[in-house]
Amino acid sequence: MDKNNVKGSKPVNVAFDKILADLGRIEAQQQKQREQIAAQKKLTLQDGPPKATERLKKLKNQKKQYSDVITPTVDGDELQWVHLVQEGGGTLGISLVGFVFVLEYLGIRFLRLAGTSAGAINTMFLAAIGKKDDPKTPELYDMMTDDKRFNMKSFVDAKKKVVRWLIFSLGKGMGLLSNLAVSFIALLVMVLLPLPLISILGKEGLVMYLLVLCLFIVSTVVLVSLLARLSRYNFGINPGRKFTEFVEEELAGFGVTATKELYGKAKGSGTFKLDPVSGLYSAWLYSDDPLPNPDKIFLSLRPGAGQTNPVTNTLNANYYKIRYDISLVATDIANKCKVILPKDAYLYFQEVRPVNPAAFVRASMAIPLFFEPQFFPDKPEKDKPGTLISKVLKKKWWRVKGIGANEVEDKGILIDGGSLSNFPINLFHEAKIQSPRLPVMGVRIMDEKPTSAYKVTQRMSLGYFVGSIINTLRGNEDSSFIAANPFYKRFCIAEIKAYQTKVNWLNFDLTTEQKDALFMKGVEAALQYLERFDWNTYKTERAKL
Repeated sequence: MDKNNVKGSKPVNVAFDKILADLGRIEAQQQKQREQIAAQKKLTLQDGPPKATERLKKLKNQKKQYSDVITPTVDGDELQWVHLVQEGGGTLGISLVGFVFVLEYLGIRFLRLAGTSAGAINTMFLAAIGKKDDPKTPELYDMMTDDKRFNMKSFVDAKKKVVRWLIFSLGKGMGLLSNLAVSFIALLVMVLLPLPLISILGKEGLVMYLLVLCLFIVSTVVLVSLLARLSRYNFGINPGRKFTEFVEEELAGFGVTATKELYGKAKGSGTFKLDPVSGLYSAWLYSDDPLPNPDKIFLSLRPGAGQTNPVTNTLNANYYKIRYDISLVATDIANKCKVILPKDAYLYFQEVRPVNPAAFVRASMAIPLFFEPQFFPDKPEKDKPGTLISKVLKKKWWRVKGIGANEVEDKGILIDGGSLSNFPINLFHEAKIQSPRLPVMGVRIMDEKPTSAYKVTQRMSLGYFVGSIINTLRGNEDSSFIAANPFYKRFCIAEIKAYQTKVNWLNFDLTTEQKDALFMKGVEAALQYLERFDWNTYKTERAKL
């Protein structure tokens, strides 16, 4: 197993061997299941689509071009650079690892990274693991398949055992809230309708009625008690400390304990310069000593159409600049705005560089009610308010967020960014470019099967009506941007059909088989997207925006 060492961090796995072996194992298991189903139904098994391993090998051999920003590797290959945005999706985010694996295996690396919730978790690790041009998914896959290292059940860290039991027992199938509501309504109906009738038929019926009535009363008392306790725990069932500890420990292993170290790996604004031997290189791969690792500091950049000056036949000055950063999206419900971290962290902290970036991930994934919100600058304790946003920092909000200093709350209360922008692809939109040097690639997690168009003559149900309103409002920012710029829908976005696994997005007790299924859905989505991707068509269509 290949390991890559980075100063101040543990060895990182950069070899794809284990993933490729597991792909073969999973495909063999899926084929066996298909054969068993066909045998049970006495059907002739038809030849299915090509295996993922075969499609992956075919794409690798094609050596397609995905970008104009390219770096050579030590073994004579090339790495192609893109911008990547990842959608949130709870525990379905495991599928994102499968998606990114395919990209990295084909030699694609990431300059700008953005994500929300589960997408933010994956984004942070892609930025923090190893070196900038190392593949990250071998290490991520090792993490994901190690139950001691990645103990998802521990993230459900509510104090009461009964609460944790409820979450694990009800967080499957239709989901925690749906199962809880159905169970409670079923008990209520039994108490009000059939059991009173049964109770008059004899002693046995009366005993059954009294037992169910007691169960209903106890359930009601427990539910009311839990709801009352929510306010004491900042309206979050789980404190989220175990998750924060997990991220902090993993980041520390990769040499990241403060934002300044994350900046060193993932953030900056490099300037490309001409070099007579190596073409163009970027400052983010450049150090005080420009030649410690020459195979990794130079970028070969192929000039794109429309970027040269027609008079002097030279590159425009702005063509030399390229951005690379990391953006995690959260929602500040105290100040009623979207927050991009670590970019906006200086609105909360006097000094951002010492802040552990695990706090940014924790803010982005704070699912309302399920996890406590993340407080910035820090969490208040009982009657102790802790550190507040200073008057000096409050004055900066007007320029950045359009919020006056007198309107800024003393603390930020941050929850899951998905409440405003679960798929922040708009962060990568560059309105002024003529022809892109590298593409934006985005991946969405589809947790529900697309439904057919609703018949206007059909009477709407209350559930459909309320659900449609919530979904429309929740995804309004992302949907509005994509509607105004359909180019992104056509050329930039891949969709992971996670709903086909029938795994609930709040199931924190996933089996190995469920993790495998989610990973494979990510692999399939990436293969489908890259098989139809054409870089020249992308550039031509992007130039029309």
